[in-house]
Amino acid sequence: MSPGAGTGERFGKSAEPLLARHENQREKMRISLSKILKVNGVPEGIRTPDLRFRKPLLYPAELPGRGLSTPAPTFGDRRATHYSRKRALRSRAIPVIGWLLASAPAMAQACGGPLAPIGAAAHVRERLEIAFEDGRLAAQAGLAPFAQTARDRGRFEIARTALEARLSGVSLAAPVPLPREDRWGRITGHFHTGPDNLGLWLAATGLARVAPAPGDACGHLFLDAEAKARAAKLGLWSDPYYSIIAAENVAALLSRAGEFVLVEGRIARLGQTSARFYLDFGQARGVDLSVTISKQAATALAATGVRPESLPGRRVRVRGLLEHRPGPSIDLTSPLALEMIGR
Repeated sequence: MSPGAGTGERFGKSAEPLLARHENQREKMRISLSKILKVNGVPEGIRTPDLRFRKPLLYPAELPGRGLSTPAPTFGDRRATHYSRKRALRSRAIPVIGWLLASAPAMAQACGGPLAPIGAAAHVRERLEIAFEDGRLAAQAGLAPFAQTARDRGRFEIARTALEARLSGVSLAAPVPLPREDRWGRITGHFHTGPDNLGLWLAATGLARVAPAPGDACGHLFLDAEAKARAAKLGLWSDPYYSIIAAENVAALLSRAGEFVLVEGRIARLGQTSARFYLDFGQARGVDLSVTISKQAATALAATGVRPESLPGRRVRVRGLLEHRPGPSIDLTSPLALEMIGR
């Protein structure tokens, strides 16, 4: 017995219009759903044998040339394809590596490792990036950025002009293997003209300041070169604006927000959260300078023999980008950015 018949027997003819209206609504819903699926296709992940609702893009096996009768690749087929691709990639990589190693004898450097020629520079761009004739960009590691202030722009132009003159008519050497490009398409590393490290030359002549990168083997040499240039007042160190700022000089710190600075002072206390340490140079949180150290950076710092817990009461020199959160703050990005200068 159908549901409609049973209902009619129990409730009489008065239920028939209601049942008819219900069946009519169900049919309308089925037709609407059919139209929607024909236009938009079945959502990915839903499989149905009804060919009215299937879109070829969701079923690649049914596209032209990939019929249902095509057997699925076996494990052996996939393995052979994988190794053929690896051999193709290796065959393309070997000539490049061979050219780097055989085009000229690699030169061993005290901190940067072996080098090989990379090409001639076309010009020097913003942030002292070196543009090569083939379109590649190189950024010298270990140097501090110039801010967009009038004073920093003037110093940048001096450094850019000097660097372009140094690169004129010479070929550059790069580390082997060549560092990977970053998301801006730059190759960041230590580049050389002959035996000279360009970044080290810029620091030693006072044309740029040092911002040691984490794990950079050249960091100590860069800091030593900068210290000598600072003592001799070479380049930008002849300008009092770039002198080391006292940590207690809050007004000077406030005026240098957004710039790379060197600051000296005594650490008053240590704060700690689950994610980082805070080295406070005063008792007024949000007013006095604070240096933040992530737990990862703290691990790297401890590997050099310095634990954050041992720093309160010590006099230090710290370098980095000065921000306000809301008080003056510097993130410690490398263990070498924190120097002990006394008890």
